[in-house]
Amino acid sequence: MNLSLLFTNPMLFILEILYILPAVLIGLSFHEASHAYVAYKMGDPTAKNLGRITLDPAKHLDPIGLLCLLFLGFGWAKPVPVNPNNFENRRKGEFLVSIAGVTMNFILGVGFTVILALMLVFNIRNSIAIKIIQYIISINFVLMVFNLLPIGPLDGTGIIRAILWKDSYKFDSFMARYGTIILLMLLITGVIGMFISGIVTVIQTNVYNLVFMIFGIS
Repeated sequence: MNLSLLFTNPMLFILEILYILPAVLIGLSFHEASHAYVAYKMGDPTAKNLGRITLDPAKHLDPIGLLCLLFLGFGWAKPVPVNPNNFENRRKGEFLVSIAGVTMNFILGVGFTVILALMLVFNIRNSIAIKIIQYIISINFVLMVFNLLPIGPLDGTGIIRAILWKDSYKFDSFMARYGTIILLMLLITGVIGMFISGIVTVIQTNVYNLVFMIFGIS
């Protein structure tokens, strides 16, 4: 999102927000609902009891995280509450719950790339629909990469914790103390933005190339 448009062309800026908003709502809602659903299937009803197994964005959105995603290109939703003590297999449960959201974002990114390819195959050239779908694809890949970072409260820390398991004490202690501070510093300095942008470009380009090749689109 080009913030300079807010001052140079406010109407275009608002239009871009309207294009991006569906992508943000879809990406965050599916991401968080996936966490809640997998936690429930692994034996923890906490999120289900709070109504978090839903695609209703109102149940998942964090105002600051939403604004960051709209204006900065990355953001977050309200964390899904999980009680790992309820899991039948705690290590497996923590790993699957942690990876559920980013997996869903990847599936959405690929799925909407297929939809875009089908639109081109059948010569459906609605520019507004295409632009919204392109945002859905990119936002979901951004959410996937951002949440995979093993920093602070992001899903990547849960994945690392499940992998290290009994040896994760030092990692957990360090992240509990410094994780949020590190994440904020990286966000403020723009380091994360550059890092995510590069990785997302590679992922999205390869997904586009593969799907378009399958559908014979040059």
